[in-house]
Amino acid sequence: MGFVFLLFSAGCNRAALEPDSVTSTRVQVDRDIQAHQSAVDDAEKNKSENLAVINGHVFFLEVADTNLKRANGLMNRKTLPPDNAMLFVFSEEAILTFWMKDTLIPLDILFLDHTLEIIDIKTMVPQIGALEKDLIRYTSKKPAKFALEMNGGLTQKYEIKTGMIVQLNLDW
Repeated sequence: MGFVFLLFSAGCNRAALEPDSVTSTRVQVDRDIQAHQSAVDDAEKNKSENLAVINGHVFFLEVADTNLKRANGLMNRKTLPPDNAMLFVFSEEAILTFWMKDTLIPLDILFLDHTLEIIDIKTMVPQIGALEKDLIRYTSKKPAKFALEMNGGLTQKYEIKTGMIVQLNLDW
């Protein structure tokens, strides 16, 4: 990705054109380019080959497939891009229970069985400052092998329903 920066000057004073100020401006522009490229690189890393397609809508996935990743989930995040989601992977099907400990954004959670059929959907609401004992528990109606969290309201917006099959493309 290339960047072109144009510098226009109209009625600028002479000090602005002195070598020291030009050098410091060039350094700042270089830093700005590097910062922008770093942000682009980070965004590209997040948009990995881990994808879910549900009812024609594509979601870029973060995969939580270890105890630590599952425990942290989407805690302490202020935003989640609308085309991103987190897939929780478990070794066996079981009744799964989630809560919103330190989670700042409303989420929809889809519980999937081993065939990737959506067996349950719940909308989870933040409970900022609630004691652990007071947190609402969101439990799957049936045993599930996967849970998929996305921004709250997207299941309704995209007409995602139980019984639908999720297509996964996982890079692992």
